[in-house]
Amino acid sequence: MWEGYCGKAIRRLNRNLGILIVSMAALGALFTYSQRQYLTQYFRGTKAIELSAAAEHPVDGQFVRVHVERAYNTGVQHTTEDRGAEVVDSQYFVTAAGEKLLMLRIPDGGHPREISNLTFEGRLRPLSAEVTKQLPPPPAPLSGYYIDGEDFRGFGTWFLIIGIPLLLLWLFLIVVYQRGATDFTKHPFAKSVGNYGQLEMLMQEIDAETSPAHTVFSWRFNRAEITQNWLLVGTPLALKAMRLNHLVWAYTYVLKRKLYFLVTVQKNYFLIAYDDRGKKVQMTVNKNTGKDVIDELFLRCPNAVFGYDDAIQKIWKRTREKPELFRDEALSLRNQTEPTAVKTRSALMH
Repeated sequence: MWEGYCGKAIRRLNRNLGILIVSMAALGALFTYSQRQYLTQYFRGTKAIELSAAAEHPVDGQFVRVHVERAYNTGVQHTTEDRGAEVVDSQYFVTAAGEKLLMLRIPDGGHPREISNLTFEGRLRPLSAEVTKQLPPPPAPLSGYYIDGEDFRGFGTWFLIIGIPLLLLWLFLIVVYQRGATDFTKHPFAKSVGNYGQLEMLMQEIDAETSPAHTVFSWRFNRAEITQNWLLVGTPLALKAMRLNHLVWAYTYVLKRKLYFLVTVQKNYFLIAYDDRGKKVQMTVNKNTGKDVIDELFLRCPNAVFGYDDAIQKIWKRTREKPELFRDEALSLRNQTEPTAVKTRSALMH
């Protein structure tokens, strides 16, 4: 049962999914290890130290919390560009720190010339030459580091926002892999086949129909195979099956990306097919491949509905659980108005 097309396809999908899982784990571990110092401090929080320690024995990237008796505005500002205009987002202050002077970058503009009795948190960073050249000659040696209070936790927050969903996805992929690798009948492809009847018999049918030459369409990493009774749509990580006698509606869908509502900068084509149980199969194609697949399906499934129309979409939403009613109403509508072969949607880019 698992030595033909279906078994080989499931083994190939399991192999590719295993490679993806290992690659995700390796990249995630490597990136986390490279940021271990930052992440350790992010979760541990700032460390309370003396100003003199920050100035004379700085640790690059350390999150610190210091108490500042008095700090003076140097007049040096940090600016960012917002819609073509320069905006002051922080100012540099200087304070005495033992035998040296220490710079503080304090967020927001409009600070007074002098600040006193301040508890300040930030990250120790090397002081750039661009800042020091704007300063008058200091009365004492200036530390080569400064405390940057400008959103030093932002990277860690984004790390969690992106990392947690990726971790959940990775765990989900592991579950999918374990189910499909230990028991082929629980693989998503086998389940998509089993929806149409007895699994073993249908697997044997697919194996028999894919052994001889049959119609194959491919574009990039996407592949559609059409046999006497089956539409098989796959990528390196997934394979779905739809029995042709259950096909009720198929069309191509194009997503246009426009720049400032006017200029089309990209077109993405998709083949979409629905069966009489509401199941959807989708494949990324180009314009010619999508047309070729639709033409082949039209020859093999003359009772299905082909092409897109907003009215047909409304009929589908209302009658998707009643495929015969959908066919009757859609075909009746098609006899009155010719639907377009392609559904188009625009996505705006600014």
